[in-house]
Amino acid sequence: MQDIFSLSGAQRLQFDAYVFQRMSVWEYAFYSYERGTMDPEIWFGWDANFLAEIRGEAWQKAWLPVRHTYGASFSEHVEQTIAAQ
Repeated sequence: MQDIFSLSGAQRLQFDAYVFQRMSVWEYAFYSYERGTMDPEIWFGWDANFLAEIRGEAWQKAWLPVRHTYGASFSEHVEQTIAAQ
């Protein structure tokens, strides 16, 4: 999905909630890997999946208003991914 502005109000709320939930899972995995409690093979697979999603314009637009709610290290990981496009 590229144009989140074409979504109805209810659809946008659903999309934003979905992205927020997925980003929270990604953040948990990120810190689990950083602390050594997630196997690197699992982390690299998860990270690749989430990186593909955040590269999409719709995900980036949903990320911007909530990025301050995540940990600094994780936010930096996401921001570096977006900037590297």
